[in-house]
Amino acid sequence: MSYRVCVRNGRFDQGTRKDLSDALDAWQDSGNRLVVHFHGGLVNRQTGLAMAERLGPIYENAGGYPLFFLWQSGFGETIAHSLSAIGGERIFKRLLARILQFLVGKARETSGSTRGIAVDLPDLQEVYQAVSSEGTEEPFSDLPEQAELLSDSQQQQFLAMVRNDSVIQGEADRIAKTKATNISPEVLSEIAGEVTDGRDRSLVTTARLVKGALATVKRVVERQRLGRSHGLYATAVEELLREFYLASAGRLVWQRMKQETTDAFGGDGERFAGTGLLEELAALESSVPVLVGHSAGALYVCNFLAKADALLPEGRDFDVVLLAPACDFQTMERALTQHGHRLRHLRIFCMKDEVERKDRLLLPVYPHSLLYFVSGVLESRADWPLLGMERFHSNREQFSSPEFPEIESVRAELEGRPDSTVWSVANGRAGLTSEAVRHGDFDDDGATLNSLACFISET
Repeated sequence: MSYRVCVRNGRFDQGTRKDLSDALDAWQDSGNRLVVHFHGGLVNRQTGLAMAERLGPIYENAGGYPLFFLWQSGFGETIAHSLSAIGGERIFKRLLARILQFLVGKARETSGSTRGIAVDLPDLQEVYQAVSSEGTEEPFSDLPEQAELLSDSQQQQFLAMVRNDSVIQGEADRIAKTKATNISPEVLSEIAGEVTDGRDRSLVTTARLVKGALATVKRVVERQRLGRSHGLYATAVEELLREFYLASAGRLVWQRMKQETTDAFGGDGERFAGTGLLEELAALESSVPVLVGHSAGALYVCNFLAKADALLPEGRDFDVVLLAPACDFQTMERALTQHGHRLRHLRIFCMKDEVERKDRLLLPVYPHSLLYFVSGVLESRADWPLLGMERFHSNREQFSSPEFPEIESVRAELEGRPDSTVWSVANGRAGLTSEAVRHGDFDDDGATLNSLACFISET
């Protein structure tokens, strides 16, 4: 038997605190171990219910009493819809093609006489053909990641190329007149600003696009130079979205979703589901519950531990499993340093970086995983360190600097906890195996679920 806590904006929805209390009484009578599962942000209500039906028997067979938090974010649907709409815009495709045309030429630069003076541009149709393919390889993945900064003459070359592009000019004028675009409202207001001084409208409306396109190219090159690139093509898409489409790409939805995982632990336990659960647990004798957080559900777990520290007496601890966690290192560092004494056992399942890069969020627009997209586009800074991405756990110089003390702190904590990380694909001993090759696999991959069942029954 399992129970579902339906949550909206952190509050009980389609159920009450009393319903939760009754479920916990049933758990106490069962003699099984409480397992609280927080699904990821890709999950809507219907999918969450199906997930609970599928996982419930697995947890029960492992000796658990499953309690599922269904918080119906539907984030995945929003991202897929938004990226499809953006990727279908003619202006997006044209700007991306011109940016990639220049970056590919820049990456192919040799020590010849034109180096630093002008970029030898590839044919534009070559670029279009590469980015429209839905093959297994990321476009231009064979090109070197390191690049020199643009010279003044190269910047002027790029500006002239974009400024004189008749497709960009026409699209800029159409967007200014019709407002029919997914470009962020603040950028659209600049493009559509009225021309009152007699200047050529097409030149004025194109100017913001030209300026933003150059800024995009410069940021891509800078990330390549610093070792912060996600691959030439993916980084170009990320920076183009950050420049023109941030609101439409899901930034606000992502921020609201993170806020919901905090709101669930508000002050009134009769309304806020996370607080209500902890207040109920405080009144009960308890074995060590297991908290499972998938993707953004890891944020729920971190907030749960913080509230538990405030409401539960010392000695009331938890075992935690995180599946492809979408929380950042700062959040995890706070959880470990401030509330780590509540953590008895911790195990994190993630994909190896070469697998993560091949998890295609939405072809042909974006070639990597959801976590890469969140790190590259939706967080406040590009290439923001997320706990579930192996690239930030590796001993790379750029992530070992004083700029990222939380990475060093978390890595040290994990190294001090035996068997705390499993990098898929992994064929370890019982409890340390995973065959997940997509972000959404971790809660239905047989090997991972067997490992999770071992964790529940043996820790």
